Amino acid sequence: MVGHFHKLIQIHDTPHSIAGGVAIGIFIGFTPLFVPFVPLKSSLSILVSWIFRCSKTASVIAVTAHDVIFPVWPLVLLWEYRIGYWLLHHHLPDRIRVERRHMTFEGWFSMETFHSWTQWVHEHLSWVFFAKILGPTMIGSVIVGIPAAVICYRIALKIVKRYQAALLLKINLPDDPR
Repeated sequence: MVGHFHKLIQIHDTPHSIAGGVAIGIFIGFTPLFVPFVPLKSSLSILVSWIFRCSKTASVIAVTAHDVIFPVWPLVLLWEYRIGYWLLHHHLPDRIRVERRHMTFEGWFSMETFHSWTQWVHEHLSWVFFAKILGPTMIGSVIVGIPAAVICYRIALKIVKRYQAALLLKINLPDDPR
């Protein structure tokens, strides 16, 4: 995380461009776009940064650093879903009941488990799933992401301005012959 911070403040660009890239990366980091082995969020942050003429490097660093909250990500997704659901339906969603089964280590790698998992995917990943779950979650991610992006923009702007001012002062000072 500290390495990301040092890379971020050392980007050779304007403070507004860097802070804008950070805000874009943080905002896109809150979206529920998970595709295994595809850097979808990074690609999207580069595209949006390019459109808004912000630092693409800063946006990729921010979207990558956003993954630090990965351990609490299910909780964030739940909050986003509830916020989006409430905005769409004006009440909180009913509790989702999940069937729990005890499974052995060997059971994870059996063909029976594989077939039941693929059957679950085919039954649940449909347009109805996307409309009922992904739609409210996307709306909730916008509601959560905008304030987070604004806060991160202001913090990044302040930090980068200070760093660049100190660096400029250090460059412009004559060497002390002591």
